[in-house]
This record gives sequence, structure tokens and C-alpha cells, in this order.
Amino acid sequence: MILLLAEFYGSGGTRTYVRQLLDFYYSQEIQVTLIGMQSEPDTELRQVLEQRGMSYVSYSYVMNAGQLRPGTKVVVSPKVWSYKFMRSERSAFRGYMAKTGAVGIVVSAGTPGIFAGAAGASSKNLYILHTYPHGKRQQFFGRFVMRKFFKQVRNFVAVSQFEKREMLRLWRLPISKSKITVIPNSAGPILPPQKRPSGNKYQVITASWVESYKNPELWLEVAKSVTRKLGREHVRFIWLGEGSLLGRFQKETGSYLHHVDAEFMGHVDNVEQYYQSADMYLQVSSTENMSLSVIDALRHGVPAVVTDVGGLPEIVEHGKSGLVVHSAPSEVIAESVVRILASENEWSRFSRASQDRYAEFFSPGIWKQEMRSLHLAIFNGNSQY
Repeated sequence: MILLLAEFYGSGGTRTYVRQLLDFYYSQEIQVTLIGMQSEPDTELRQVLEQRGMSYVSYSYVMNAGQLRPGTKVVVSPKVWSYKFMRSERSAFRGYMAKTGAVGIVVSAGTPGIFAGAAGASSKNLYILHTYPHGKRQQFFGRFVMRKFFKQVRNFVAVSQFEKREMLRLWRLPISKSKITVIPNSAGPILPPQKRPSGNKYQVITASWVESYKNPELWLEVAKSVTRKLGREHVRFIWLGEGSLLGRFQKETGSYLHHVDAEFMGHVDNVEQYYQSADMYLQVSSTENMSLSVIDALRHGVPAVVTDVGGLPEIVEHGKSGLVVHSAPSEVIAESVVRILASENEWSRFSRASQDRYAEFFSPGIWKQEMRSLHLAIFNGNSQY
């Protein structure tokens, strides 16, 4: 049995990845206990765990050596920058492993450095990072302390080659002791070839957090430029997702709806239907690791225009499965969007190439095989753990 210590929320890529990991462990007949920050799982996750015969334990319960009942309404935020806390975390998880007979720990992290102490509680460990290796708190201190934080961690998964390079550069990991395996995300089953949506308007979508590094201001400028070229009656821009800047940009778009048809919709339950009706996917981030939303666009055969940052060029092959552009000026990005939208031949060519690229590099079968090989190597070839 292994402990899966995961950081995730009600939506977003980290939650999707946890679901994917649970499916993987179930398919491999591996016993798992999921440990999360929430005191208890939400309804959807509880059903998933019950269907797979897996259990859930709160992070608080482990850290307090079982003094809290699993259902106690307590949420603990790890103090990532305290050596004292990390030692306490390592000690607590060693005790829990001894109590449960777990043979290893897998961490699925969205915040760089979170759970580093817990990961080191076992010599058989795996630390999966989904984001850029530095969060805001790590911008200054990270490069000085991260190597010590991860002293006991031997195996890492990066979701892009870009992320691997940054982990080595910023964390200064000892190459002789630490192994970083690049395993890109997968977004779901391979789909049959897609037909272009029929409708009165082109639909351009973005599915992402509304945060400054996602460049919502530039996104709006691109929407305005494309609208000037094609006409408001011919193109609609939709941004799906929550974030700290959502309210601000909902108000901003509302103030000039007669100029451009653009909307920040917030959380939606059925993202799939938006991919199915989209003519284009647009991602204009100023920094990005490996966008699951862009990968999902490839899966659906939706041509993508993305900025040349982070791991985005590893997803979209410029000129074949989409277009990779610089983040400024907005007119250059707009020209790329119009190029694909306005040409039926270009759209069809990019759509087919997108799905081909997804099948070759991001399919569930590839991800599953690479994860299986890595787990077998870490856990000494014992498929039952």
C-alpha cells in the first residue's frame, strides 16, 4: 500500500490529476490511501474512492498522530519555509507509515515545496509537481533552501522539459541522487476526427484561471483586434474559469459589449461542450508550465494559438498543430487567430494535426505506461506494493 498525499481543490488541473492517479492505481490493483488537505473528501471524490475500495485520511489527522478524528473540520496549511515544521512533518508521516504498513509515498503538488518533509519520510518516494517550480514565496529564498528541503527526495516527475530545466536550475538538486522524469499530462481518451462546428459565429475559447500571469488584459486586446478584422457579428470570445481577477474583468467586458463579443463566464460544469463548439483555443499566458487545457484542445481537434512561454511550445508544434506566437503586440496574435479562423483549409489541416499530436505524445496509454514503468522502478518491481 502507498500513501498518495495530494494538493487539490474543487476544480482545476491538480484535481483532475488526482482523479487520473486514482484511476491508474485502481487499474494496477495497487492499494492506496489518499491524504488530502480537506478534513474529508467532497461528495464526488468520496464516490470515486468508494467505487475503487480506497480510503481517505486528512492531513490534519496524520500530523496530529491520530488525535483528531478523520471527520474533524480542520484544515492545515503546511508552513513550507520552516525546517522545524518539515522535521515534524517527516516524523509524523514516518509514524503513520509504520502504523499502516505503507511502503512508500507519492506526492502530487501544485505549490512548489509543499509536502517536501512528508515525501522524505520514506526512502521510496515520488514527488510530482504540476506548476512552475517557484511560487511567489519562493522567488527570493527558494534557490537557497529548496535543495535542503528535498534532500530526502529521490524521484521527481516534471510535466514538461521546461519544468525539468527550471527544477534543476532553481532547486539545485544533486544530479547524482535525484532523478527527474518528464511525463506530460494526458487529458482523456483519444477522440475520433472532429468536424468544424457549424454556427453563425466563430467561437474562440480559453479555459484557465483568471490571474495576472494568464494575461487577461492581453486576451481582451486580442479579442478587440480580431473583432475589428472580422466584425462583432462573426466572432465570440469566451473565457472559462475562476480566479482572483474574475470580477474585475467581468465588469470590464460588460462596459464595451457593443464593440466586442467577449465574456468571462467563471466556473462552468460542462467544459466539454465548449470544446465541442469551439473553432479556436487561445492561451496568451506570460508564464506557463504544461497547460492541461491546451492539451485538451489538441484532443478535441481545436486548433490552438499560444504564446511562446514555458512548456506551451512543447504542446503545440508551430505551423503544424497550431501557432506559437510572442506575447506582444496583440495585433500579431490577432493575425494568427484570424489566419486559422478565416481559412477552412487551414482549420482542417491544424485540426487533424492536433489530434495526431495528441495521440502520439499525450494519450492516456502513453501516460499510463510511463507511470507504470516509473513506479515499478521506485518500488522494486513489486506490482502489488
